[in-house]
Amino acid sequence: AILAAPEAAGTATDSISQALATSLDRHEAVTRAAELDLEVIALANSDAVALVVTEFVGGRRVAGTGFSVRVRGDTGWIATSRHLVIDSVGRPAAKLGVLFNGTSQNFRADLVGTADSADLALLVVRVRRGVPVVRTLGKGAYRGEPVAMLGFPFGFDFPVGGDWRRVGVRVSRFTGTVRAVGRDRLEID
Repeated sequence: AILAAPEAAGTATDSISQALATSLDRHEAVTRAAELDLEVIALANSDAVALVVTEFVGGRRVAGTGFSVRVRGDTGWIATSRHLVIDSVGRPAAKLGVLFNGTSQNFRADLVGTADSADLALLVVRVRRGVPVVRTLGKGAYRGEPVAMLGFPFGFDFPVGGDWRRVGVRVSRFTGTVRAVGRDRLEID
């Protein structure tokens, strides 16, 4: 009935065409994400992903994801979120540690610096036999691009349970697509 009225036909058709185009774009993006070989990506990079553990003055503790982006000898540099290492009034954490994927050993870390305009921090950690480093980082992101995500979105609350002290921490693995790219954020579906 909407399409039968001549004055409404153009508007309704345009609206339906736009909805169909959006749906097809989303379907193609999800299909590309499903085609990523998450197992290969995880095998190459999971050892360089770390659970960052933080304790602030007063005893508040938080945990989140970091990943080793550079290594030289026994020293590794870990990129993580600024909000994990700086409290809401700008004080740095009293204690920092990192547990690499597959381990239960908490290595002491030190804060190197934070970004003023982004939720980004850099830590340094020393490990006698060296630190694993991620093999590949993306060059940039664009809307609809498929991505693989490795990390600890639940902190110590692992979705599969288990005693991390006995078996080590284990990364969660997901695929998704870039939903939006902003100056100070990246949204993932």
